[in-house]
Amino acid sequence: MPSATYLDQYLYKLRTRHLTQITEAALALKLGHCELPATLEQAEDWLLRLRALADEPQNSLPDIVIWMLQGDKRVAYQRVPANEVLFSRRGASYCGKNCGKLQTIFLKVGSFSSSHDYIFLVQGLSPAPFVAPPVV
Repeated sequence: MPSATYLDQYLYKLRTRHLTQITEAALALKLGHCELPATLEQAEDWLLRLRALADEPQNSLPDIVIWMLQGDKRVAYQRVPANEVLFSRRGASYCGKNCGKLQTIFLKVGSFSSSHDYIFLVQGLSPAPFVAPPVV
């Protein structure tokens, strides 16, 4: 893995080991004759393990925050994960699931305060749909 950090290498090994264990357990379950409740319990355990593996501890892309302003006051906001609207020239499989799509975003009432950094701070609303710029 070029330019991978120690954490990236460790996570790759951990995920590979867990996927191998799940595959071996699934094959053993397929060849064995287990009751339905035991099979469902095992499948739920696999699902929990896969969900835990899918979480990324180092989120390198900060969220997009859309603000609605009234005068100088922020009256409503909504956070959009950047990976959902990300664009890539490599193709559709590398783009976010909502890339280039018109979305209806419901704003939350109130003020949002956090020490996070954000890529975009959209102030105000325009009739044009918001599309994230391309990231190479």
